[in-house]
Amino acid sequence: MTCNDTPWRRDLGHWIRRSAEDTAAHPLAGARELAYAATCASWPVPAAPRVRVTGKGLPTTLMLNSVHDPATYYEGALAAHRALRGSRLVTVTGGGDHGQYQNGNACVDGIVDAYLLDGAAPEHDVACAAGPLPVPPGRG
Repeated sequence: MTCNDTPWRRDLGHWIRRSAEDTAAHPLAGARELAYAATCASWPVPAAPRVRVTGKGLPTTLMLNSVHDPATYYEGALAAHRALRGSRLVTVTGGGDHGQYQNGNACVDGIVDAYLLDGAAPEHDVACAAGPLPVPPGRG
């Protein structure tokens, strides 16, 4: 998904330099940038034509995304939601990360369970508040 959804620079030297800069400025996130960038810089570009996704002919599609998801960013979820006519977006607000289903959020789990087990989608888009963040040891 990451390598095929946007254009990537194919110059690995660029990514090595940028990762070094980003790691110095953002130690927790910058270091892993090179792993993704190096993969995508070498990723083969398919000759197949781009497909325009519309959702036409699909049943209601349930989408789930946190506004703080570092792997599948929220702006991308909104764009996909707009492209899939009739889809429903469940947005996790106030925290969260990647992987919101079966992660202790009753709001999310109830909606996704109903969709998977019964094919029932919400009538409209829904926002679910993230659960409380864990308290680090010695701070509670």
